[in-house]
Amino acid sequence: MSSVSKSILLLLCFSGFAWLLLSPTSEKSLHARKADFYQASLRAERLIGAINSYTAKYKSAPLQLDDLVPGFIEALPDTGLAGCSSFKYVNYGSGRILILWYDLGSRQGQPVAKESQYPDGDPGHAILTFTIGEGDAVIDAKFDRMPKEIQSAEFDPELWISGNNRIAMAIDLPEKYELFRMPRSVLENLLGRPDGVRVLRDAPWELRINCPRNLTERDVLFYWPGERYPQQLYGGNTEMIGNWLYVH
Repeated sequence: MSSVSKSILLLLCFSGFAWLLLSPTSEKSLHARKADFYQASLRAERLIGAINSYTAKYKSAPLQLDDLVPGFIEALPDTGLAGCSSFKYVNYGSGRILILWYDLGSRQGQPVAKESQYPDGDPGHAILTFTIGEGDAVIDAKFDRMPKEIQSAEFDPELWISGNNRIAMAIDLPEKYELFRMPRSVLENLLGRPDGVRVLRDAPWELRINCPRNLTERDVLFYWPGERYPQQLYGGNTEMIGNWLYVH
């Protein structure tokens, strides 16, 4: 085979790989995919019923799906979906998880230090986020969209409440205060009311389907007992499919 032929063959292979990697899902195929997801949600009804029966009997959810067999269900159903045939289950052990966030002000056009992980607030502003978990206390605190270059300033509660120089003062917060396990009431007495609050999770357990769309993207469909779902989750928009939530 000539070097030209080899180059053409390599180009065709690379093009095919790139198509698989990046090809978008058409509206028609997405509609069919959602229909398949709905059928998968129907297949899960007996499984959800078994989890609820187990929870009612033992006053806590099963640690794993195998705990349901054979006392509450004869066999675990599959999803009926190619490439993602198993239901994934997680027992969180606790229920409601919230994200509180504070606007730290504009970056003044400076580039961010690292890629943003949160959709909250003005994209041109830095934010400080707190994850509030069991016991209504802080279980995680993170900066997001902070500028690359910043000089710390001493934290001043009055100046903070006024909204001035928050980016610089936020750096000093973890140095002065033990934020982990801080009660939400203490946090809000210190920093004032957050600029935003959203639900990250509102369920003690989750049933999930992770289904690949292409080599870089996955569809996520999940069920929470109580069926109280947020409008936005994991950085994506959400949509109901039956009693399940679809994140895209």
